[in-house]
Amino acid sequence: MSENEQRNLRTRRIQSSVAFASSGSVLPLNSSQGLPLYTINVDAVDVDFHRIKPDKVGQFIHHWAKRQSQRSWNLQRYQPFTELVHSGRFDLNPTKNRRQRVNLPVKDIEALQVPAVYMAVMKPAGSYPHNYQVSYFVVSDIGLHGRFYPNRIDIYSNSLSKASPMGGVMMTMLDRNGQVLGQQRTTPDGLATFNGVGTNARLMLAQKGPHLALLELIGPALDLSAFELGSRQHRATEGYIYGPRDL
Repeated sequence: MSENEQRNLRTRRIQSSVAFASSGSVLPLNSSQGLPLYTINVDAVDVDFHRIKPDKVGQFIHHWAKRQSQRSWNLQRYQPFTELVHSGRFDLNPTKNRRQRVNLPVKDIEALQVPAVYMAVMKPAGSYPHNYQVSYFVVSDIGLHGRFYPNRIDIYSNSLSKASPMGGVMMTMLDRNGQVLGQQRTTPDGLATFNGVGTNARLMLAQKGPHLALLELIGPALDLSAFELGSRQHRATEGYIYGPRDL
């Protein structure tokens, strides 16, 4: 350009929105971490918390729509598997015209301190939308990690509060219809191995005492393709540290 030029641009108005940051979050029991969501210009939300009945977890996951925005009629199909345990309004107090991450303080709600799988249904306070924001999360002391091989799946369990292996955890492998494909307990090292796993396996359900945890077997694995590993050789034992963005 032969000379400088200055223009004024008016961008379109930011639409207000609120949505859960993810689905399937694991909240360690007695953790100070809350249930994460993202908001733009939404000052407060109303949230209903439903506890999934322990004997209906497999069926609930089978019917889960795998999307966070769901219409009210779609939510009706979860009713046979859930019970409403708490409803509340949460003030978000966001900065105007900025997308912000906020954690709902579920630790302060007594009804959500029972180890279980929960479903949260959210809407902006005072609104009556066509779609509701929906997510499920787990309150538990059981952490799960899976490693997948051509002929087997290794599932490792550990205590989220102590970071130590958790033995004696009953692992139940379920198919898409919630039917049991196999069961076994973890070793003292927290390992359960399932051999000859076919393509029907969809969910791993872990239970020990009042605690339970879920691991979906068909979701995306930890993707390392974005990391430059160079010429580093493979090792039999690998360690990874990973977490959400904006740490």
